[in-house]
Amino acid sequence: MSTTPTDKFNALLTQAKAGDAEAQFNIGFCYGNGEGVEKDVKQAFAWFLKSAQQEYAPAQCYVGVCYDYGYGVEEDVKQAFNWYLKSAQQGNAQAQFNVGICYVTGYGVEKDVKQAFNWYLKSAQQRYAQAQYNVGMCYKNGEGVEKDVKQAFAWFLKSAQQGYAQAQSDVGICYVTGEGVEKDVKQAFEWFLKSAQQEYAPAQYNVGMCYKNGEGVEKNLSEAIKWFKKASEQGHDRSKNILGDYSDTTKKTEQSNPKSLHADDINDIVQKSFNESIEGQQELFQDKIDKQIAEFQNAKSAIIEKTKQDIENNNSILLEHAKKEVEKQGNFSLALFTGVSIAITLAFIGVMASFSTSSFDGLRSELQAQFDSPKLKIERIEKLQTEVETLKAKLTVLEEKNTKQTPTQKH
Repeated sequence: MSTTPTDKFNALLTQAKAGDAEAQFNIGFCYGNGEGVEKDVKQAFAWFLKSAQQEYAPAQCYVGVCYDYGYGVEEDVKQAFNWYLKSAQQGNAQAQFNVGICYVTGYGVEKDVKQAFNWYLKSAQQRYAQAQYNVGMCYKNGEGVEKDVKQAFAWFLKSAQQGYAQAQSDVGICYVTGEGVEKDVKQAFEWFLKSAQQEYAPAQYNVGMCYKNGEGVEKNLSEAIKWFKKASEQGHDRSKNILGDYSDTTKKTEQSNPKSLHADDINDIVQKSFNESIEGQQELFQDKIDKQIAEFQNAKSAIIEKTKQDIENNNSILLEHAKKEVEKQGNFSLALFTGVSIAITLAFIGVMASFSTSSFDGLRSELQAQFDSPKLKIERIEKLQTEVETLKAKLTVLEEKNTKQTPTQKH
């Protein structure tokens, strides 16, 4: 014959009345959950207390919970802390974690972040997942212990591997940021997904972002919207904002082309919006390039013209000076010098005109430096003067030869 819940309750009650601490604790659960007996939270507290007074650690922790939440007894934060501490000192992991919480919040005891860390660590070392996560947070923020991002990641991972959703999400964040571990967007996505599947809204949002941006998973805007909706339904504000933006895009499209939109339609709409944004940026960039090229071309023409003018001015000065010097040598000398100067000028201008826009930037700075420096101008004039002196010497030699070869005229 099968045993009913009532039969189980009656059997436990017999043991509890006989003073068995564990049975008393379990009777408290039966009254608390209405298993085999009508639910009665006051009776639940009474039996937890009987067990706790026999130093049964799990019962001591639950007496603390009852005082903490006013469950079957009037709320009393100091009594809650005292009973948590009794249980924690006997090594109960849940109570150790609760004592840590009390020290962080100043709940029933004066705040003390170092004591909080110590109690979290005691609990974490017994593989209590929430405590492992809180130890990670202490290391991450440097609360009660020196900051250590590698230790933070290690404790997040321990907790995550036990299935604690918040820790799984934070492990994903560490893989995204590279805090305490090498960056790995694929690992990040996998941990976000584990957490999201446990209905943890921030992780659902992060899964949506991974699908939206194609980080750690193939880009899929329909999947992104699905996860944003899941998070939004739990009140996640960022997800609501993103869905609002998509909704605005959809409405505008429906107004211009009314029809029923499916997920694939939204995917196309958002993708088109992204593409148009990129194309617009490319057009702006191209306009800037065109303007810069035009400015360089104008500057190039101006510098070439200035160079030409400077050379012509230098030649005029030198020609005037040279004219006086070579008048004695005859018209041939002057014509030769003039021809050489003009040839040099035209050759230089021809070289200048042959420069392309791609080489213009370096040329521009070089020429600007040359024609802005009086010292360089003087050096250039002195160089041309030397060339004139050389030409004069050559002309003298030519004239001497000409005189020797020309027949004497008869009078």
